[in-house]
Amino acid sequence: MSDLDSQIPYWNSAAATKTFTHPLHSPWLAGIGKHGGTLYVSDFLLQEDERNRARYARGSSHFDDYGVFETEDGGVFRHHSRSRFFSLLRDFTTVARRDITVNTMSGHEARGIQILGHKPVSGPHD
Repeated sequence: MSDLDSQIPYWNSAAATKTFTHPLHSPWLAGIGKHGGTLYVSDFLLQEDERNRARYARGSSHFDDYGVFETEDGGVFRHHSRSRFFSLLRDFTTVARRDITVNTMSGHEARGIQILGHKPVSGPHD
């Protein structure tokens, strides 16, 4: 599957057979008030092992983006650098973050990150 923006057929066929392992860290949500926007991100970091570095290299030649790769069954995935996550969330105040270990859908252990960000609701003059 080469279209990064249209993975619907893949997920329609594969989602029921995969196990998602990013746990919700609910204590972070308890302290957020009603008058702001909260974003909870749980995702994979770039992995440092040889297997992942090799597939990132293969994927970057095809997708022109290091960290994007295609699995044997046709799924396309992205792993990001830590700095990429914080760049994407630059408009949010980081309330909490933690590094986690998760299992991938194929059963490999991987490094992940969870970030809880907050952005105030814009006022009438913003």
